[in-house]
Amino acid sequence: MLAISISLIVIGVARGYKNNIELEISNIEPDILLSHPEKDFIFSKDINSFINKNTSFASDSIIYAKYINSYAMIKKNNNSKGIMIYAMEKEKINQIFNFNYLEEYESSDNFLFISKSLYDKMILPEDEELYIFNIERMLQDETIQGIKNDVTGIYETNIKTFDEKVIFMSLKSAQDLLQLDSKSYSGLMIENANNDYLKKIESKSDFIYQTWEEKHYNLLNWLMIFSNPIKLILIFILSLSIIYKVFTFWLILYDKTSSLSCLKILGVPDKIINKISLNIIILLSLFSIVSGSILALIISSIQNAYQIITVDPSIYILSNIYSIVLVSDIIYLSTSTLFILILLTKIITYFKFKKIILTTH
Repeated sequence: MLAISISLIVIGVARGYKNNIELEISNIEPDILLSHPEKDFIFSKDINSFINKNTSFASDSIIYAKYINSYAMIKKNNNSKGIMIYAMEKEKINQIFNFNYLEEYESSDNFLFISKSLYDKMILPEDEELYIFNIERMLQDETIQGIKNDVTGIYETNIKTFDEKVIFMSLKSAQDLLQLDSKSYSGLMIENANNDYLKKIESKSDFIYQTWEEKHYNLLNWLMIFSNPIKLILIFILSLSIIYKVFTFWLILYDKTSSLSCLKILGVPDKIINKISLNIIILLSLFSIVSGSILALIISSIQNAYQIITVDPSIYILSNIYSIVLVSDIIYLSTSTLFILILLTKIITYFKFKKIILTTH
């Protein structure tokens, strides 16, 4: 029972974590990021040309957003922190990034949105100005280049590491900070792009493009690296469980040797005795499978509702753990376990009957 329950819970948690981490990452990343092959800035006319070339096969729901992306440093009094800036048109932010909330308490073209966690760490009152410095300029030229900007809004996502590192600002502020002209961008964000769109821009694009899955491929692999060791542990647990059930069945046969001998002497066919032994192992197994599955579903429901077990979001990105147990998990685990048990039971029964026949003769 416990082996089935533990296996289902672990499978459900692994699936829930994978689904949730992919969902949350996709919420804070556009479907496609277009950039220059040499990591240089792209002129606005080149981006417009790309959009026009792909208009014929782009869906009506597709969203384009020119953006500027760079590392920077924010400072207020004695507090400073390295961050990443995303600059784009204000209305595009909510269309591409799915926040838990975005509270804008001052409507301004020269906007600056920071996360709730960053807002609390920097100890900022509302409408407070932040100093933002160009880190690359400081490192390369050893000169200080910065701007001053009011915080006009606060956002929050489910990914703490994103909240602590990313701020959103207007294109004009980013151009002033990085000393760019109004026609230069880091690239183009594309949202609501389907697979057909991806295939068609592969041969037509002069830029390099990256989907959010490709961008975070190594991160997703690292986060799911525990899956293979866990599979081995589950196989070991299930193997022990099967061995225990087979041993229990053998003990039952051993204990009932005299009864089986009597049945053989009375002329009861082997088929009937085999059927009885088969029913015993099936009933024992079904009891374990059903009770283990019910226990797994109950524990999963409690975990999903109350989040009794949490993890460190600075390591595992998410703090909440959800378990998704499917009916197919129960069916596959039940059928495979039953098949192995029935096979081993038949082998044990065969040798036991053989021994009984030799004894009666």
